[in-house]
Amino acid sequence: MYLEASGQVPGTYSELYTTVPDNACTLGLNYHMWGQHIGALEVLGGSTSLLKLQGEQGRRWRSAEVNVTLYQGRTIEIRGYVGSSYRGDIALDNLVFKPCGYEVWPKPSRYVHLQSVNCSFEDSFCGWSNTGQGDWLRNRGPTVTRNTGPTSATYGQYYTYVESDSAPAQLTSPPFFSGEDQCLTLHNYMYGRAIGDLVIKQSSVKTKVNLITDKISGSQGARWIKHVVKVVDNTDSRIVMEVKKSQTKSYSWEGDVAVDEISVMKC
Repeated sequence: MYLEASGQVPGTYSELYTTVPDNACTLGLNYHMWGQHIGALEVLGGSTSLLKLQGEQGRRWRSAEVNVTLYQGRTIEIRGYVGSSYRGDIALDNLVFKPCGYEVWPKPSRYVHLQSVNCSFEDSFCGWSNTGQGDWLRNRGPTVTRNTGPTSATYGQYYTYVESDSAPAQLTSPPFFSGEDQCLTLHNYMYGRAIGDLVIKQSSVKTKVNLITDKISGSQGARWIKHVVKVVDNTDSRIVMEVKKSQTKSYSWEGDVAVDEISVMKC
């Protein structure tokens, strides 16, 4: 089956629904996403993003497995998002639920499974929470300040951002397992004459020690930019995103920092 991009409105999506069998732990699927203007493919359990693939993935069929252990007996959704032109067809094949007993990663635990860290902010913060002085806000359309901030989300309608006068502000993920060869991917929009820092950290829930620290500083241009950080193999992690103010006194209001489409998956 496939999503035909021709004649469709960019940013809209088509959906499939299926019920997870009571004994299933994994959904396996094959996908083909090749074209100059591929949108995205997403698997959701309620408002939680279990898998999201964005953009061109190469001129061949690829495979993916989704941990659906927490959704046994419940309905999950598969969405195909339309890209910006007719060169954006997305195809699916061989959708198979695999019973428990297969090696499934991440294994169920008292921690939130890894895919729940993924968030597109369309319906909620997906378990992410404000833990700093200022606030990260969900927003649709442009931010309230001119000459800074995005005018729309990367895909869909909503994203999260920090107003320049609200920094410093910190957004923290639910705890999760991180395994080998996993990468954190996000899209950031940092445009204005007083952009400060976006600091991304992976920290241990137990020891509070930062396992990785990454930083993006200053204006990056009036566009969404994909940013990838390799995460550390650890059993009890959180991702923390912190916006810090610029030291620039002039045009201090032009410092909005936005983030969208957060995911942790195989690099």
